[in-house]
Amino acid sequence: MSVRRPYRSDVSDARWVLIEPVFTAWRARRTGPGTAARVHDLREIVNAILYVNRTGIPWEIKGRKRHLITDTLGLVLAVLVTAANVHDTTGGKLLLDDLAATHPSVTKVWADGGYQNSIFNHGAGLGIDVEVVQRPRAKGFEPLPKRWVIERTFGWLMQHRRLTRDYEALPQRSRAMIHWAMANKMSRELTGESAPTWRIETDIPPTSA
Repeated sequence: MSVRRPYRSDVSDARWVLIEPVFTAWRARRTGPGTAARVHDLREIVNAILYVNRTGIPWEIKGRKRHLITDTLGLVLAVLVTAANVHDTTGGKLLLDDLAATHPSVTKVWADGGYQNSIFNHGAGLGIDVEVVQRPRAKGFEPLPKRWVIERTFGWLMQHRRLTRDYEALPQRSRAMIHWAMANKMSRELTGESAPTWRIETDIPPTSA
């Protein structure tokens, strides 16, 4: 069987050494119909997902909102994807519920000014102090205190073409792609690898078997 040509999004040997135990443990825990015959190489499955995430392969469906909570480094703690007609405050409450369940040590959240007062009460009921980041009175562009952290995170996500448009058929898949993008970012940071540019495509010739 011929060897497929490599893609720029493929996991390097160093990154695979870093993340392989996580996926191997995940696969070992999977049970049920269709999980007995594991015929596909796990690294190739990861490479395929990262290729879709990084390059696009669009599915044209419009009208979604992405709600994120990050830590102070900009790493994602909670993600929610909703229809575009869902109010920010509704999405924010659901996101706080997720945060409280998965990261109970978090007691402070800074939020955008688009959220209504009810989200503060909702956060308080979960033991989370929600504070709105106020916009400066001065005209012109100025990075908002603390808010710039999550804006940078959205910038990281937009480096993945699959996330630049509403390509997914299901909100759950859109959420999963955000997690894949962050895993891609984090593994590169931990191994000291830079993200490849996609502005000038140069095909890598296939290797012969």
